[in-house]
Amino acid sequence: MSVVSHHSSHHSDLSPPQEEPIKPFRLEVWRARFDTAKTATPVRRTLLGCLVEMIGVFMTSFPPLCTFLAIGLSDIPAEFRPAISCLMGSIVCLLSIWLGLTVCMSTTRGFLHPCLTVLGCLLGMCGWIEGFFYVIAHTVGGFLSASAAVLIHWKSIKPILDAVNEGMLPPEIIWSSSGVAAAITNMKPLHQDWMAAMLNGFICALIGCLVICAALDATNAFSSPSMFPMLMGAMLSLLLMANVGAGVSQQPALWLGGRMSCAAIFGHADRCFPVADTLFIVFGPWPGFFVGFVVYFLLFGDIRRPSGRSMIRKAESDADARAQAAQRMCKGSESMSFS
Repeated sequence: MSVVSHHSSHHSDLSPPQEEPIKPFRLEVWRARFDTAKTATPVRRTLLGCLVEMIGVFMTSFPPLCTFLAIGLSDIPAEFRPAISCLMGSIVCLLSIWLGLTVCMSTTRGFLHPCLTVLGCLLGMCGWIEGFFYVIAHTVGGFLSASAAVLIHWKSIKPILDAVNEGMLPPEIIWSSSGVAAAITNMKPLHQDWMAAMLNGFICALIGCLVICAALDATNAFSSPSMFPMLMGAMLSLLLMANVGAGVSQQPALWLGGRMSCAAIFGHADRCFPVADTLFIVFGPWPGFFVGFVVYFLLFGDIRRPSGRSMIRKAESDADARAQAAQRMCKGSESMSFS
């Protein structure tokens, strides 16, 4: 017995140590840790929101700007360019806004607009400090999208700009509402006075705000949050088609970012920042959005209405109850026929 126990203890000493089983790599665990870390503090959340808002403005503005520049630099006859630019720009605007809002809304509600950001701050949907940095992010996104669109077409723009600077071509080819720089600066049309331009911007912003409020109204059974990006894209495309050749911009961040890009690339700050254009962008879209919200709140909104989701759930439950009742009736009639 002693020999056997000695040999067994000897073999137990020589046996390899038991290793812990290798744990499988869980991507979900690391992703959860990363998501927790990036939103752990208010500073990180604000920084994340600013990056998302900046990318959202870039996504929604870069494709239309490239489209407008490509059409303006093409060989299309000048009399057909406004209509083609309006049609193509409307389609591209619809798709880019639809996709951009779909990407960004789950993170920061998808403000992507200074006027909507201020409204969100007033309604308690966003903090004022966050809103301030969001507006800066919107402007940076507009600057980057305008700069990228111009630099992509710079090989075609540079000879025209050199010819204008040397006096071989009139300045209107670059610096006018139908010129090359108008794609990123949204200059006032020559055929419109300032009162008409501001009234146009006010009405377009009011209509846009009504659509936004209706799309986000929980008591509106004809809309849903999932349809909001498409409704926004359709609304802005419709306004763009209605203002063919008007050069209307309802996005102050794109206006400021585009002008900053114009001054940085073209080098004419006095032409990129005319004083009179400031009146249009201040007294046009801003009051329109606020008046549109007040009009919807006073006339169209009603918190006593049941929410659209509850109406859908009630209709589904009623339909299910009817189906079950019909099934019981069928079973009862079959049992009676067999008996």
